[in-house]
Amino acid sequence: MYAELWMVWSNLVCIPLILHASNFCTQGQFNICNLSHKVAFFWFKFR
Repeated sequence: MYAELWMVWSNLVCIPLILHASNFCTQGQFNICNLSHKVAFFWFKFR
C-alpha cells in the first residue's frame, strides 16, 4: 500500500520532469524516476 502511494506521488513529480527532459532529448530524468521507484519499492518491501 505504501509503495503504491509512493508510486502515485512520485509520478506526479516525475511526469513533469520527464516532459521537461524530453524537450532536451535526454533520458536522465527517466533514470532518476526509475531509480527512485526501485529504491522505494525495496525500502517498503523489506522495511
